[in-house]
Amino acid sequence: MKRIVVMNLSGGEGKTTVARELGVNLSQLGFRVLMIDADPQASLTRSLGLFKRTDPALPTPAESARNTILQVLVDPSFSLPTPLSAYGMDVIPANSQLSRGDSILYGSAEQLGNLKQALEEVTGYDFVIIDTTPSRTALLVAAVAAADDVLVPVSSGKGLTNFSEVMSVLDAARTINPRNRIRAFIQNAYSGNMRHDRELRQVLTTELQSVAPVLSPIPHRKAVYNDAMSSELKPVTLYQPRSEAAADLRRMTTEVLEVLNVPHPAGVRP
Repeated sequence: MKRIVVMNLSGGEGKTTVARELGVNLSQLGFRVLMIDADPQASLTRSLGLFKRTDPALPTPAESARNTILQVLVDPSFSLPTPLSAYGMDVIPANSQLSRGDSILYGSAEQLGNLKQALEEVTGYDFVIIDTTPSRTALLVAAVAAADDVLVPVSSGKGLTNFSEVMSVLDAARTINPRNRIRAFIQNAYSGNMRHDRELRQVLTTELQSVAPVLSPIPHRKAVYNDAMSSELKPVTLYQPRSEAAADLRRMTTEVLEVLNVPHPAGVRP
């Protein structure tokens, strides 16, 4: 089982998009996928439609704290909650109540490894993918420490300005999980016509290539992404499966599998 965390310490870098679309594409390839939303802002949970109410008077399961990772953070004797289902994946959602986990973890550094311990007891999945908060918090350290493989999405210079903080979080996480390391950088919303994007690409491929491989850029296709989220709350890959945007994301998935040395399932072409 591969445990992947998607992280950066800047908002708007595409963490949730990368996590969601990677999970959907892996599921489409036949892999068994568990998604974990470890961000109290719950962008992943929302983008998978798990806050949609069939009855306006009744909360959804995703709105309950007991269905998040909160209880595991509080007490290592707890197992992860029964996941919800979305688009062929199992999902442990997040909601605003998850922010209580920070005060719990700040009060006891020993509990930073609780999520990692809980995941080590999980079976039945090929991949666990964790989406994270863009702020340096104890919850972020716990989420990063729970995974072995780190993907760092970048779509702006701001995403690299805070790179020293990213490395600092990794250093903290490695005290809990020494196997933790960056496996790839992923440049989002790329436009070859924009000088800023070209300069960012150059920094990634020259200054950070020694840290981890830089995957092919994901082109800027704002209309498709916005339509997928605003009209149906549906992953791009499923909203317009024959679009160039979906092809970009399938290519990203193939490259992630290559970085992780995971072959495609038998009979499935990239």
